[in-house]
Amino acid sequence: MKMLKFSILAFCVPLFVISCGSPSRDGKKLAEKENKICEQTAEKLDKLEQDFTTAFNADEWLSRQAAKDKWLQRRQEIANQMEIDLGNVQNEVLQVQSQLESKKLYVFQKEYNEKLDMSKRLEVAEALAETDIPQNVLNSIARVNPQKPTESQILTDLAQRSLNDVEGGYFYVKDRLIALSEYDISELNVSSVEKETTSEYIVKVSFSLSGKVNSDRRLTATCKIRYTLPKYDDWSIDFIQTEELNIVSCDIYNSCIKTFERGFMSKDLYVKNECDKSLEVFIRFYEYGKWHKTIVIAKPQDDTFVDYCIPDEYKVEYILPL
Repeated sequence: MKMLKFSILAFCVPLFVISCGSPSRDGKKLAEKENKICEQTAEKLDKLEQDFTTAFNADEWLSRQAAKDKWLQRRQEIANQMEIDLGNVQNEVLQVQSQLESKKLYVFQKEYNEKLDMSKRLEVAEALAETDIPQNVLNSIARVNPQKPTESQILTDLAQRSLNDVEGGYFYVKDRLIALSEYDISELNVSSVEKETTSEYIVKVSFSLSGKVNSDRRLTATCKIRYTLPKYDDWSIDFIQTEELNIVSCDIYNSCIKTFERGFMSKDLYVKNECDKSLEVFIRFYEYGKWHKTIVIAKPQDDTFVDYCIPDEYKVEYILPL
């Protein structure tokens, strides 16, 4: 929930000052002026609540978040205006403060204190200090029927998520997640809608990934995405099920990586990175009657262990920059 930036509580302590006119009249005038500001603020808050309850038209909104943001914005504007208005009154007080001697100050203080409505001031301050959207407003906002996720919205939502690989994939074997925030997502295509109800939306999508640090690091993916509609919020992703995750071959770094064997009685498989850049090396090898896949991080100008004993067959399939 957003926090309201408002310092109304700072004005809950009266400033006792004096003027060059009647101290009694000035004290009363300034107190009533501040009381009026608090009364007007309370009226604005009542009007805001009415606009988002009895007068709320759910059909005017495309999303629940937009309605929440508008309510918070208007409430903040009310708080800001009250702070400005009270500040202006205090400026008026400070302008006459230096012109009055101490005897008149006592008269001013007495009249100001008697006329200042602190209960109203505290009531408004407490209302503005509350940071949660009231339940009756949330109930109105819940009537908004947000549009189903568009391709643009799906792109935005995906950027906050991660992908796992399918069984048999390189990243599945390494038990690694692909953080989509590290990639630029493009070429999104919704190939089919598998389910669409008032509370559930399931689509199959495909898209391309290009590394933000190095655009030569590229992947393609096909996924099933399940959206659900919470009671008070917009459509949100419940889960992503990866159906296909492919590495896009990049030949730029092929000359950097060499495979070699090391050992005496039993030789092991290594890769050597002859360049000055860390690389992710994807190796497929045949061992104990079946094919395996692994990923090793080859540091610059260094040897990296791959597997014990030399596999019957092996091949570097992909080399990607980190």
